[in-house]
Parts: sequence; C-alpha cells; structure tokens
Amino acid sequence: MSKLNRIENKLIKLIPLNFRKSIYFRNFISDMHAHFLSSAEKKILEYMKSLNVKDTILFTGIPKSGNTWARFIIFNYFNILNNNAEKTLTYVELDECQPHELQYPKTCFKPYKQGFPVFVRAHYPYSKIFDSFDKIIYIYRNPLDTLISSYHFFGNRTVPFAHYNVPDTEREKYSDIDYFVLAELPRWIYHYIKTVPKSDVVLCYEEMKQDSFEVILDAFKKLEFPIDENILKKSIEISSFDSIKKMSEETNQSSVIAFNKEAEKKFKGTHTRSGKTKQYLEELDEQTISKAKQLLKKSDIPIEI
Repeated sequence: MSKLNRIENKLIKLIPLNFRKSIYFRNFISDMHAHFLSSAEKKILEYMKSLNVKDTILFTGIPKSGNTWARFIIFNYFNILNNNAEKTLTYVELDECQPHELQYPKTCFKPYKQGFPVFVRAHYPYSKIFDSFDKIIYIYRNPLDTLISSYHFFGNRTVPFAHYNVPDTEREKYSDIDYFVLAELPRWIYHYIKTVPKSDVVLCYEEMKQDSFEVILDAFKKLEFPIDENILKKSIEISSFDSIKKMSEETNQSSVIAFNKEAEKKFKGTHTRSGKTKQYLEELDEQTISKAKQLLKKSDIPIEI
C-alpha cells in the first residue's frame, strides 16, 4: 500500500461520514494527490518508461468542457496526415488511438498507436503525476455551461448523479439544476486554480467555438506538432458537432459506450449535446447566476459570465 493510501485510510477512519463526502474533503484529497504518487500511478510511469515513450502529453479538463471535441480535432488531424482519411474517426476508433485515461489505470497499459501523439487524459485537477509528462494541456469552458452539461449528462442515468461521491440526501437535491450548479461550482474553481498554472497549453472552449483554426494552430505550435494548415482545416471540418453527432447516430456509438460497456447499461442520454454557449441564461435562475458571479470574482477567476 502506498504512503498516500495509508494516509487516506487513516483520514477516512477519523473523519465523519458527511464531511468525508463533502466537496471540502474531496479538495483536500486532491491536494494530497498533488504531493504523492499512488501505487497505480507509479506502475503507469514505469510502464511508459519501459516503452521509451517520448513527447508525452497529459490532457485534462473537468468533464463536459469540450475534452472529447478537442481530441477529435487532434486525432482526426493525424489520421488525415497519416492515412488520408476523408471522414471523422468513430468513438471506438478514437479510443483505439488514445485509450489511456488515469481514472482507469488499466487503460494506460494498452499499446500506443503509431503515427499519433502520445496522450494520456484525465479529468481530475493537477496531481504530482502530471509533472512526469513532457507537456500538459488544460481545457476549460464557461463554468455554468460546463455544469449544466454535467447536470444533464450525469443526471440522465439509471441512478442519477451516482458519479458524485456525496450522501444520498445531497444527491436528491442535485435534481434541482440551480442547487447542483452552486454545489459543484467550488469544485470547478478548485480544478481551474490548481491546474492552469501548471499547464503548457490552455484551451478555452468558447475561443475554440469562435475560431477553432487559430486556437488549435497556436496549440500545435506550442506542442511542436507537424503543421499542415489545409489538413488542420479539414480536421476541424470533420470534427464539427454535426459531423460527430451524425457519426454517433450512424454507428450507434457514444464515447461512454465505446469506452466502457458497463457504463452503457447505466447511461440513458446522449454524449454529444448541442455544444451551445451561454446555455445558462436559458436554464438557470438569475439569483443563481448572480451568486456564481460573486464566487468567481472572489476566487479571482478571470472569466466573465
């Protein structure tokens, strides 16, 4: 058992259940992860070292920030570059190119596909393992739109919001979208504050929506990827929301199903939603938006709502 796990187990025995499941305890555990490597993480790094993998990239962002869309653009680019592809990768093909996710350590021991960048993705904030990668990419989206998308994505399950480690009484309250957003906003803030300063490339979803080409071109330069502007434009075209949604319908695939068959049994919705910006104006109360603005301002988050 790792030092981190031993400390965590001792804390679990000492701390009351309700506080243990609170966002404050989750943030505290995340801080611990910023200083210690778990046994699984050590094995992942040993495996990557044994393969002599170079130019490794850690790609992270809180769920529903546009993570999958950005990966489609990047991996479609290399698929066109290497294979003269004419259409988008499917979800299954995308996960075959890049199945490696720190939340699911077993996936990190799958072979890397030749001709594609070496990506390992995560959804949690900065942790010590991030320092072992050559580059870190962070993607973020307007927090209210992010949390609204999470509300629909994780609420539309056979057990709504089972993803969130909170008491049952709290989970019941999550059915109220305004309550959910304000309850989870501190977690978004923590994720942003901890990770942005450690990142080599920071992608903003709204900026990508406004000018995908310039944003991704700048990222490619920072990542020192080979650049062909015509291929990049083609990749952005075939990675559009309409293109991905059409592919999903034609293949009966979603990223959830492609990645984990067990998750398919629990998932009732669609992974690819509208992707609209400023959805919060249509779905949240003015009072909720006002409270969110105050919390972001207090936390010195430079994002306008």
